[in-house]
Amino acid sequence: MIAQRVDAGGGATASPHSPAPPPADAWKRAHHLLVIGEVAQAIPLMERVTAEYPSWAGARAGLGVAYTRMGRIHEAQDLIEGALAEAPTDFSCRMAQAEFFARLGFYDKSIPHLDVALEHAPGDPEYRAAFEMRRFCVDKSKGLFYRQTASPWPSSWRLFGRRKQTTETASVAVLEKDIA
Repeated sequence: MIAQRVDAGGGATASPHSPAPPPADAWKRAHHLLVIGEVAQAIPLMERVTAEYPSWAGARAGLGVAYTRMGRIHEAQDLIEGALAEAPTDFSCRMAQAEFFARLGFYDKSIPHLDVALEHAPGDPEYRAAFEMRRFCVDKSKGLFYRQTASPWPSSWRLFGRRKQTTETASVAVLEKDIA
């Protein structure tokens, strides 16, 4: 059976990624606080909901957005990437990943996530929000020629200096050492 979840606007929608609907009032209150900029007050409510419903990817992504807005970048990255890996076509997860990149100035990296979000928007208000955010990111990324010409990061690297040690990164280190 597909459980229901509370979407960003507070209404219930079907989602295969959550076992049961969270308390609508707690999530609606947390989302409202996030929207009006009271992020510090929203985080404890969101943490409680994600603790009660750990398999709800959209809630974890929402908490990741709140962490991003508070500057807790590594925690946000872990939550959003985990939620996106679990629910790659979930509108909330894609929007969270897009906002994460946009708030860090990586507007060009937001656009593919917004394209997927547009394909899976559950309703008109969500579609309009994704569309406007995409338009903003496209405008902001027009002057980012250097990103298109720079060599891409190896897939094992994570943002902000954290990276997983693999044979690929070890090989890169050896090559860099040989070049120097």
